[in-house]
Amino acid sequence: MADSLDWAVAERYIKQAYPHESGHILVGRLLGLKVSGLAHEVIRGRNNEILPGNFITASMAPPSPEVVRMSPPAVLRAYAFFVSGGLAGNLVANIPADDNGLQKDRADLALVSTNSLEEVARMAMPTIERNMEMFLNLREAFQSSYENLISDPNVLAGRHSLLTNGQLEAICPQNKTRFPMFFQ
Repeated sequence: MADSLDWAVAERYIKQAYPHESGHILVGRLLGLKVSGLAHEVIRGRNNEILPGNFITASMAPPSPEVVRMSPPAVLRAYAFFVSGGLAGNLVANIPADDNGLQKDRADLALVSTNSLEEVARMAMPTIERNMEMFLNLREAFQSSYENLISDPNVLAGRHSLLTNGQLEAICPQNKTRFPMFFQ
């Protein structure tokens, strides 16, 4: 986020991250794209206070434009839904998304689609709505893990795991029947 902190902005950022990252995870895993974890970048401020950093969903992404050109349309569509799943999660939860996170999602979507992020997010929303229990369980596990992390006054700056692949598997099993070439 930033080196100086407006606590109201920070709280909104964190609150919107719960449904946003949960949407990415749920949509990606259900559509068969490998999503293997969730992490958080802990940042320390000038007075050694904990500042909210980025949340990172560990997932597959096209490594190059050549791979995009050679990928089947169904894989590109699933990736577009996964990228838009974050905004879809915010829309389902009725919690506005953070503009910085949306910029990255827009750039990722532009690799595989000319549709807008909002357009694809609306198409991804039914996947979340049909699996609302998993979505809510992901949000709860994410929030609990994040709160445990930042409640430790001695937590070091850097990347910390919030949800492992095993934890995600228990909440939202990875669909391994679609796009098996991406699970090697």
